[in-house]
Amino acid sequence: MKSLILFVVPCCLLLPLSLPVSAAVYLAVDGQQYDTLALKTGQELLIEIRSDDSLPYTAYAGFDDGTAPLGSTHHPAAFSAAGNLASISPVSAPPLRGYYVNAAGVSPAPSPGLHFRFAYTAKEVGQTIVKLYDSTLSTVLDSIAITVESEQTGTGFTYQGRLLDANQSGAGLYDFVFTVFDSPSAGVVIAGANTLEDVQVVDGYFAAVLDFGDVFGSEARWLEIAVRPAGDGQYTTLSPRQRLTPAPQAAYAARANWNSLDNMPAGFADGIDNAGLSTETDPTVPASIKDGLSWSEILDLPAGFADGVDNGLLTETDPTVAASVKDGIAWGEIQGIPAGFADNVDNDTVFSETQIEGFIANDISDGYIPYDNGAKLVSSPFVVTAQDAAIGTTVNSNRKLNLRTDSDAYGFYSENAITYGDKYGVFAMATGNTSGSSYGLFGSSSSGLGHNFGVWGEANTATPYTNYGVVGSASN
Repeated sequence: MKSLILFVVPCCLLLPLSLPVSAAVYLAVDGQQYDTLALKTGQELLIEIRSDDSLPYTAYAGFDDGTAPLGSTHHPAAFSAAGNLASISPVSAPPLRGYYVNAAGVSPAPSPGLHFRFAYTAKEVGQTIVKLYDSTLSTVLDSIAITVESEQTGTGFTYQGRLLDANQSGAGLYDFVFTVFDSPSAGVVIAGANTLEDVQVVDGYFAAVLDFGDVFGSEARWLEIAVRPAGDGQYTTLSPRQRLTPAPQAAYAARANWNSLDNMPAGFADGIDNAGLSTETDPTVPASIKDGLSWSEILDLPAGFADGVDNGLLTETDPTVAASVKDGIAWGEIQGIPAGFADNVDNDTVFSETQIEGFIANDISDGYIPYDNGAKLVSSPFVVTAQDAAIGTTVNSNRKLNLRTDSDAYGFYSENAITYGDKYGVFAMATGNTSGSSYGLFGSSSSGLGHNFGVWGEANTATPYTNYGVVGSASN
């Protein structure tokens, strides 16, 4: 077993003594050897350096200085199978850009298996080659040709993680179940579950390609992971759920500018608004949206409107138009009209004397007692017939107006209070035929007690004029 030997050279630089590399050292991806690989831009690859024997060695892995790597390398790691003195360090000087690796040690010494690993992320479209050189950079021990293609954004994505099993880095094959939720705890399942079996885990690291379909938008999403050793027992759900954040390309798509849009119609591809839809000639634009909508382009018009003519409500015959809205609202269509209006006649007018007499005969004859501040003025109601009327008593065919009071009051009282000229409290005139009696004013008194006057008149004045308490006149 050879050990690492250091020697001193001028300028105080310490360089390792080159050790030969056996043919058992090679490049791999997930434990598999490849001659060629195809990647999409943005996709990441874990490149491994493995050995099938237990010999120590030194080697270089990376890209020739004259070859564009089309991506970046990062996260170098050395594993216990390379020995307790194993190391991996970056190299960025000609003739190679990559890593220098040293497999060495005594406790433990190098053993077959995974010795070193680094990540490669494709960024540019093209072809490149990752190579494994011997310690002298003169012999290519292995290589993988990589073709990088443009990523056409789909719904799948790569998830990478690290698994600890009983506080130790997981190693070997595991089964995983991935589920998307809308919340970091509890919540609703958005997609899944995606089950991947026999996923290779190396020193705790694993990668899985997941595709839940078109379920991601601007809303926050969380990924729940359940895992078990391949085919062994129940799944264990890991906690907490992992927040899914946008990849750089997805973030760019969310703010893509006009020039980045593909497959635009010809009328829009020049980025110019050609005076709106009125002059739009692009055949991909439906005629129905140019210059707005014409009447003939409106579907399912009622029959009364389909001819495009406004016939007005007066002549509208469309049966789908309710009668209540034709020519306004007719009187007969109004509901709940009070009885006094329901006959469709306006009775609120100026009535003639004959009409008023009819109202008195029709309405007051039912019995009306006049009141004054709540007190009855007469004990008996008005009584009216077609020829006679009575107040406080019954009708009498010989008395066209029969008036009676039973209280200490005037049966009939009249007053005229004008200042000058002739005035009459009561004026009565009787003009009769050539025979019979006529009374302008007739008074009769019949009482057993007190003073009784059929007619009583009084005149009091201080003026020099002649005054009469009662004046009567009769002529035949």
